[in-house]
Amino acid sequence: MMRPDFALSLSFEGIRLLQRTSRGWVPLGEVALDSPDLAGDLAALRRKGEAAAGGPLRCKLVLPDDQIRYLVLDDPQAGAQAARAALDGLTPYALDDLAVDHVSVGGRTHVAAVAIETLEEARVFAAEHGFGPVAYVAWPGEDAFGGQEVLFGTVPGAETVARDARLPLLPAGAPADAPDRPAGAQAAEAEAKPELPGKAAESGAVGAGVPAPQDGAEAGPPPVAEPAAKTPPPDTG
Repeated sequence: MMRPDFALSLSFEGIRLLQRTSRGWVPLGEVALDSPDLAGDLAALRRKGEAAAGGPLRCKLVLPDDQIRYLVLDDPQAGAQAARAALDGLTPYALDDLAVDHVSVGGRTHVAAVAIETLEEARVFAAEHGFGPVAYVAWPGEDAFGGQEVLFGTVPGAETVARDARLPLLPAGAPADAPDRPAGAQAAEAEAKPELPGKAAESGAVGAGVPAPQDGAEAGPPPVAEPAAKTPPPDTG
């Protein structure tokens, strides 16, 4: 299994490219969605990443937590089928239209779900702008998903990606290279225990879509329209 050294964080605030070091994730740059030249700014960000990688990028896509539905089951032995069944009626989507991840931590099973169409929109956006998507992940908060990284799966055709350790987000401008992990090295490592949490709450909505560029910009993912006949999932937080 591989563990990518770059991550593309998607949100409605902006698109941020991060590089892994042994100490945490270092921001290489960020592009605001209201940029007058969104495509050009993304191309410049990609080139910066390619220079750090020494070649084409391979990025995991970090989905915003407002796209994701989290819940907790008291049964620590709940498997994939039980985790999926527990989501029935909690999102505007049919169960077959959801990507689901689950982990057992602290005597409970933590579940996360996202609309499959949201993953596809994120993949298309990243691929069309040259960011080499390889996997779909989320970085929830300490109390969500047992403090672990959510791994919704590997992009079709990419090498299998392992669930990552939770590393802190370092300040922009921090040294990108780490002595024990040179820039661009794609580590094939075993699953690791999470270290530090992210920023999300143990709740969320599924399928609001990933950011779209302004008029005149090159391809970007349009927002996902939720089915009108159903209501958004309740806030369980």
